[in-house]
Amino acid sequence: FGGGAGQTNSPVMTGFTYEGATWGANGQFTVIPLTSLSYPAGSIVTLTSNSPVCSGNTLLLACAAITGGTYAWSGPNSFSSAIQNPTITNVTLPSSGIYTTSIIAGTCAAVSNTLAVTVNACTGIAELNKDIENYSVFPNPSQGNFTVKANVGSEIRVYNAIGELMLITEIAMNDQCKINLSNKSNGIYFVTIKDETKLVTKKIIKE
Repeated sequence: FGGGAGQTNSPVMTGFTYEGATWGANGQFTVIPLTSLSYPAGSIVTLTSNSPVCSGNTLLLACAAITGGTYAWSGPNSFSSAIQNPTITNVTLPSSGIYTTSIIAGTCAAVSNTLAVTVNACTGIAELNKDIENYSVFPNPSQGNFTVKANVGSEIRVYNAIGELMLITEIAMNDQCKINLSNKSNGIYFVTIKDETKLVTKKIIKE
């Protein structure tokens, strides 16, 4: 870099490139504008969901955060969304299939990925009664402390209303676990209870 009048500053390192700044062999200094940098072609962003779900329940879609990113979801049944973590309430069988998200941040190249989602019928009266018997969340609503009870060993996940994962734990057969949301904002949350054969989603309310 140049100094004041009558001064000469010599570079301490030459002939290399670092984060868009290049020092030549003769000490010249060049900066590549940040807007010319981009993600490598074919970059992948992580997508997740609470699939498989039963029709009539809420499908939760989630995408890894990219600072300043603009999101574009598309999927079956004419689905589209411009938010990072969309949800589909009262999901139906035609919503099964492949979902795609593309993200653009400034002038950087788009990153994208796909996600397979399964929506099952789960409409039998006997099956619904079995779900009620095997899984319960109480009290609901509450001020933040919930109990999950399951008759089969299950994985428990809690999501907020925009699909962000709040916590994950496991419960043994014929056991129960405590969920503490007392330090979270009031509102609607979703508890997913997944065993070896199915996934059940329960809506809970923190007051």
